[in-house]
Amino acid sequence: MHQSPSIYDGLGVRYTGDFNAVSTAVRQAIHSINRTLPISHITTLDAVVDRAITNQRLVAELSAFFGLLAVCISAIGIYGLMSYIVSRRTNEIGIRMALGAARSSVRWMVMREIVRLVVLGIGIGTVISLAAGRLVATMLYGLKPTEPNNLALAIAVLLVVALTPGYLPARRASKVNPMEALRYE
Repeated sequence: MHQSPSIYDGLGVRYTGDFNAVSTAVRQAIHSINRTLPISHITTLDAVVDRAITNQRLVAELSAFFGLLAVCISAIGIYGLMSYIVSRRTNEIGIRMALGAARSSVRWMVMREIVRLVVLGIGIGTVISLAAGRLVATMLYGLKPTEPNNLALAIAVLLVVALTPGYLPARRASKVNPMEALRYE
């Protein structure tokens, strides 16, 4: 005769108190009814749920890590790009400062270019993310791809990530010595 496992392969017990004491009592109660019933393992519902969502948690943690890594790399790229732009305009900045431009106006001139690029990028990115949100809406549990709070938070993070590394070259440009800048190149 062929034996197959029963569909009733688990027993759920609601308890309060110490898990080890309750599991020992449950084991004794089962053996008092039938000593031949096999008890393979006893675990909590929390442990079963943790095991069931391990893959999802790992994917979420890896996504967060790679997202943070992408933010760092983009900040480094923005810093490099703005440093390059400022170094290419050193002569112009020197002339402006020699003619009496204030350091704050030179700093704002560089920051204005950064803000223009960031606003353009955020605008294009928002449109693309809203369009792509419909494609991934089924994969988002408990979230809507068009949730205003999430969009606002993402935009704020992008602004901070873009403007912070862009400020350093702008500050360096405002400290250019006009005489050295005029001799530059």
